[in-house]
Amino acid sequence: MVFVIVGIAALIFAYAGAYVATQKNREPLEGALLGGLLGPIGLLIAAVLPEGLGPDSDDQAVVQPARLAAPRRRRRHVPRVS
Repeated sequence: MVFVIVGIAALIFAYAGAYVATQKNREPLEGALLGGLLGPIGLLIAAVLPEGLGPDSDDQAVVQPARLAAPRRRRRHVPRVS
């Protein structure tokens, strides 16, 4: 009987964690695992995590490489001979 109650509570917290993660624009599986495995503490962790980039963005920001200008050549000073 205890296992049934713990299992139902884990499912409820997993669903709540997935909901919180979705609202924070994070992967729902992440919130479901936190809520399902850690219960109310996992739900709290999912709630305080920063906003994500979205479930389909691989959680990595697209970084554009900086365009570096070619180094300028320094002209050597050649004295004029008159």
